[in-house]
Amino acid sequence: MFHVRPALSDEAYKVARHCATLNQDRIAVFAEDDAMGRAGLAAVNQALIDLKRPPIVASAMSPVNSDKVDAAVAQLMKAQPQAIIQVSLFNSSAAFIRKMRRAGFGGQFLNFSVVGIDPLFSALGKEIGGIVISQVVPSPRSTGTPIIKEYLDALNQTDQTPSYESVEGYIAARSFAEGVRRSASGSGKADRAGLQKAFESMTDYDVGGFRVNLKAKRYESVRAIDLVTITPDGKIVR
Repeated sequence: MFHVRPALSDEAYKVARHCATLNQDRIAVFAEDDAMGRAGLAAVNQALIDLKRPPIVASAMSPVNSDKVDAAVAQLMKAQPQAIIQVSLFNSSAAFIRKMRRAGFGGQFLNFSVVGIDPLFSALGKEIGGIVISQVVPSPRSTGTPIIKEYLDALNQTDQTPSYESVEGYIAARSFAEGVRRSASGSGKADRAGLQKAFESMTDYDVGGFRVNLKAKRYESVRAIDLVTITPDGKIVR
């Protein structure tokens, strides 16, 4: 498996560093009870250790992409965190945010990119105001970035609307095509072994201003991550 997106550890480090900048020491984690959620929780714990920050004050899990979050809300409200980092999809995230606010939580919510900006906005509406979300690819509005201009030119030939998710898919497709090209130029055919060798060689591939490292090390891709916040009317602010 080769990933064009930065790792969960990269996102966790970026988000934890943001909390440190704001002197937020009481951090909690809300995660879904699956491999991704557990990996995200572990990544946050490790990032806080690496940043020499206080450990999380609490963590809670819920069923995957479910609105059954009452137990998690009760558990994390008791911990009185200043900020809550969420490793969850949009249904769980929206239900948790809404119920935490109704319970009186006035701190910050920070989400991993897997939540999806558009699905979360559809679920929360104006209640999305102030939510922070990490993004692992350039904004679909960054027309000064060559890969985004290329992406938008391609998208204009379809009935699709721009999104971070389809930008990531486009970058993945372009990276795969480059791997095929390298494999074919080396062995004359893009077979399994040739593709693996080609992908392993892509440690600093420039895809139109976005650099892909298919063998990234811990925190090597932090520079590729943006933190954005959402206004109540759905506008994205970096």
